[in-house]
Amino acid sequence: MKFLLTNDDGIGAPGLVALAVELGKLGEVLIVAPEREMSGSGHAFTRHSPLRLRRFHMDGRLFGYATTGTPADSVKLGLFLAKRQVDWVISGINRGGNLGVDLFYSGTVSGAIEGAIDGFPAIAFSLPTKEYRYPDEPRFGEAAAIARELLEQLIRRGPLPRRLCLNVNIPNLPREQIRGVRLAAQALQRYDDDFAVGADPFGERYYWLSGGAVEEDHREDSDLVGIRDGRVTITPLRIDLTDWELLEKMREWELSLSAR
Repeated sequence: MKFLLTNDDGIGAPGLVALAVELGKLGEVLIVAPEREMSGSGHAFTRHSPLRLRRFHMDGRLFGYATTGTPADSVKLGLFLAKRQVDWVISGINRGGNLGVDLFYSGTVSGAIEGAIDGFPAIAFSLPTKEYRYPDEPRFGEAAAIARELLEQLIRRGPLPRRLCLNVNIPNLPREQIRGVRLAAQALQRYDDDFAVGADPFGERYYWLSGGAVEEDHREDSDLVGIRDGRVTITPLRIDLTDWELLEKMREWELSLSAR
């Protein structure tokens, strides 16, 4: 079993290190990750400038490869280096949750989605902390052990359907306090964006994004409700974003262009 591992917190992040240790118990791990934090980078990738790659050592040994690019870049490059000879693409463990609309912004989730786009089974792991009512000090070791346990079960079940990945959030709690696993839908929410306006030392105005999430969905089967209930949440994500129901309705609208 061979895993390609990436993240958006940077190659030396403790969440990635903890997950690499646990994945190493299941097989070979190839680590290709951004050289610096890329949180909020979404699915951006680099096209108009070259990517750089350097060996990253830890405790005097080769740990993985750091890229100048994004998580999506890292997966693309990792699959190239491995000649596509990997079994799973894994992303994480992210410090902080990735729930609801975070999925559109998250570099961690995008790393897994890139794997799914390329036809590989993929999972993103995240660890919600204070923003979801949990202690701020992350318990990466316990979360990584849970991630390995879930992955072992998924491997036994056989490959995931193509073009699909899983988004997994693990409560930042001692193992004995976690209340099991919930298969959950992506919550619907939005961000109440605001900007702090100021001036830099050179007198140039800047705008610093602030604001928080506004929940508009209180379904009991959502990932937000599940994680706040102390459960590991697993949400299957499709690469195909088509709204098939609306598509069928729109076929009746007879939209057209006027003749010239």
